[in-house]
Amino acid sequence: MNKETLSPYTTPREVKDIVARDRFLSSCKQIHEVSPVSGGVAHHVYRVRTDSDIFYLKIRGNRFAQMPEIACNPVDICNEKKALMVFNEISPENFPRILSFNEEKFYMILTNALPNGELLQDLLLKGDISESMLFNLGGTLKNIHQRSMFYQQDIRKNGDSQHYEKKLSQRKHSL
Repeated sequence: MNKETLSPYTTPREVKDIVARDRFLSSCKQIHEVSPVSGGVAHHVYRVRTDSDIFYLKIRGNRFAQMPEIACNPVDICNEKKALMVFNEISPENFPRILSFNEEKFYMILTNALPNGELLQDLLLKGDISESMLFNLGGTLKNIHQRSMFYQQDIRKNGDSQHYEKKLSQRKHSL
């Protein structure tokens, strides 16, 4: 791993420790590469390449990965775990599976949700997106919305409404 490309809030030693000690990753025959992935707002995200697959390691710190001036609660990764489990049950073909989760170290390891590895953002920036791709994306979002509209349970222990009200209040004050 290249130290310069890592976030100052997640050290190379912490990442190596997770990769070395995680039960799932230690069951992989050989890990060829662990490299940081940009784009995660809250998490520090790393692509883990093995002989046969690609996995993603998401670490939640006490600061947002892309906005380190803003504090966050690393325990919120538990809410993400629950949400991923719910959406994986509702629409398994559209969400990654959780392969490993560590509540004390605030990380999870996920399957690769993108079979071809390309992000929509990258395709848009390259101008390499077709009308049919956008149509398919719209159909996928429609299916996810239809499948999830009857799920009424809160993800967060203290309620989702309270969380969204707090976020809305923060946005109003920042205007």
